[in-house]
Amino acid sequence: MKINYVATVNGVNGMSKTINININKLQKKYDDAVKNKIDVFMYDGAEILTSYAKYLLEYLKMEQNK
Repeated sequence: MKINYVATVNGVNGMSKTINININKLQKKYDDAVKNKIDVFMYDGAEILTSYAKYLLEYLKMEQNK
């Protein structure tokens, strides 16, 4: 099942960007970052902290299951 969410992330110079989040795509990017021990990865043109992505995915999956 494909679920999309919208999130606002802080970008360079404090500017924010709204991105669409596909849980499956974010999960793959997160898994790759963890496997390769990368602290920050790019998602939809935004830098995402790997540690933040972990909690974001947990939250999105909880919301999906409500």
